[in-house]
Amino acid sequence: MKRWLALEKMTGDRQHVGEWAVLQGPRGQSASIICPLCGRLAALLDHSIDRMGYVTPSVRCPYDDCSWHENVQLIGWGDAIQE
Repeated sequence: MKRWLALEKMTGDRQHVGEWAVLQGPRGQSASIICPLCGRLAALLDHSIDRMGYVTPSVRCPYDDCSWHENVQLIGWGDAIQE
């Protein structure tokens, strides 16, 4: 069972804009996200996620008809990968 947690834009207002869950990818732990704009599922397999949940490079929705593209932090990442 996946535990969905907050995905936040890296801004001063810390606005909740989506959800994520830990994903076991081919190169270790990564995350799957629900795009906050179109609501579809995507994986962050080509991204790095630090212990605080900051994702690099910026996250872009992989669907051509969606324009969402942000720098994000996966809130609770450090705790989630230790479970």
